[in-house]
Amino acid sequence: ETDLRAHTSSADFTTDFWYNERPAPDKASQVYYSTNYYTERTIELLQNYTAKEKETTQNNTKIWIHLCYQAVHGPFEDVPTWERSKSPFWNNVYGDMLYVLDNGIKNITNELKNTQLWNDTLIVFFSDNGGPSSATASNNYPLRGSKESPWEGGTRVAAFISGGFVPLNIRGTTSGAFMHVADWYATLSTLADVDPSDIYNGHEIDSLNVWPMITGENTTNIREFLPITEQSIIWKTQYKYFSSTETAFGFNGWSTKNATLLNGTAKGCTNCLFDILNDIEERVDISNKYPEIVELLAAKLATYKYYTNITMSDKELSNYTCSNLKIADSNWPHNWPWVIRGKDNKIENIFAGFVFCFIIPSFCMIMCLKAMLFAENLRVHG
Repeated sequence: ETDLRAHTSSADFTTDFWYNERPAPDKASQVYYSTNYYTERTIELLQNYTAKEKETTQNNTKIWIHLCYQAVHGPFEDVPTWERSKSPFWNNVYGDMLYVLDNGIKNITNELKNTQLWNDTLIVFFSDNGGPSSATASNNYPLRGSKESPWEGGTRVAAFISGGFVPLNIRGTTSGAFMHVADWYATLSTLADVDPSDIYNGHEIDSLNVWPMITGENTTNIREFLPITEQSIIWKTQYKYFSSTETAFGFNGWSTKNATLLNGTAKGCTNCLFDILNDIEERVDISNKYPEIVELLAAKLATYKYYTNITMSDKELSNYTCSNLKIADSNWPHNWPWVIRGKDNKIENIFAGFVFCFIIPSFCMIMCLKAMLFAENLRVHG
């Protein structure tokens, strides 16, 4: 059983908690509830930064905090007794988790203001994927599909930006900017005066600076083609093509406003096309009407090839022992390839490859001081 208390597990290891680049069982033992720990650690980092800034008037160091709470991701683990509230949610534990998460964001916001960093701060808050196909955990209405599916319900998420850095004229507004989650890298790098260029295996990064679109300085979409998954691609922000919608997991149907799942047996499709500007629910396949667009996007999708891998370097691997360890928990039927071994060859920690933000949280907040953001409901695909 995995929970929010130091991310402990009943599998063949003790904790899955890292500090910098190493497992930190000693740190994990100090954590009672991770949401509170991450908030306290963030505030500590802000205070340390402020103290260093006061040491010299010449210091103009920019900082980045990537804060990935585990809350409110499942499994639901109730908060400390003294922080429980009479939640109006359908699930009291979920409501408590959200309450503590909200308080954490409030405390961090207050610290940014208390340390006079708010005016130079840009905050990005976004989800890493659509909600799972469970009426007790999420509701993707009116979008079709769920997490682990190529439908809009699995890949299109809500996002908002905040902070004193956000131009006054766009505060409180809604943006329809079309972007990929990877675009935050080039966008925030550019705002922080950092060159985002990075050639790998002959390929430049896919990330683009979308700040001019977010602020309204540029209303022209800078992407013609946007591959979403191995099976889907969007053209000119409007036409979405699927080579196939079949997935091992996920949900093909829709939800109602009250989170009732509909068409749980809805069938997927192959070589289908949807107009996601005029048919946001992806109900009408228009592939027969526009065969030339299907042909164009099928050919374009086939041009994308893998040029990266997840293999670690020999130096990185020197800290680990390769293992075919299989976690016993039926909810996590994965083989984790890297383990850290301590005294008596006992497994101390698992290296899962994706730490916190990619597979653990349902919310991520990015803060980049001395250059940072605000608007609402950005159209983000990831």
